Amino acid sequence: MLDNAKATDAVSRCLIEADIAAHAAFVCKIKQAFPDPIAERRVREYLSNPVFRPLFEICHNGATSLGGALILRALDLIETELYSVRFGSMKGHMIQAVRLTREGREELERLSPAVEVEPLFEAIETAIAGYVAIDSGAGLVARRELIDFAVQYIGPDFAKYQVKKTNR
Repeated sequence: MLDNAKATDAVSRCLIEADIAAHAAFVCKIKQAFPDPIAERRVREYLSNPVFRPLFEICHNGATSLGGALILRALDLIETELYSVRFGSMKGHMIQAVRLTREGREELERLSPAVEVEPLFEAIETAIAGYVAIDSGAGLVARRELIDFAVQYIGPDFAKYQVKKTNR
C-alpha cells in the first residue's frame, strides 16, 4: 500500500509542477510580447479570463477547446445543435455543433471594450483571430459554418475528429 501512496504522491507533484510550469511559460511569453508591466498585466487579464477567450474564439474563429465550450455551456452562453452536413463525403451525416446564445453575444459585447477605451484590445483581437482554436488534448467544438467549411475544403477528417471529440 505504501508504494501506491508514493506513486500517487509523485503523480500529484508532477501534475502540479506541470500546471505551474505551463502558467509560468504563458506569463513569460506575454511579458516578452508586452514589456510594459501595465500593458502586460492588462493583456494577461484578458487572455486568462476563462469566459472571454473561448467566447471570442467561438464568435470570431468558429471554434474553441472542449474545456472552454463546457464553461460557456454551463453559463448558457452557447448551445448545441444537431444538423446534417451539406457537403462532401460526410453529406447527410448528423453532426453536433455549437452556436452563441443571445446571452453569449451580450456577454462578449460586455467583455469587449472599445479600442478607444482599451488600446491593447486590438492586439488581443488580432492575436486570437490569428488561429482557429487550440486543442489542449480534449478536442474542439465548432460552429456549423466552420464545420461545413472544413468538410468542404479540408476534408472529412476535421469533422470526424471534431465529432469524435465532441461526442465523448
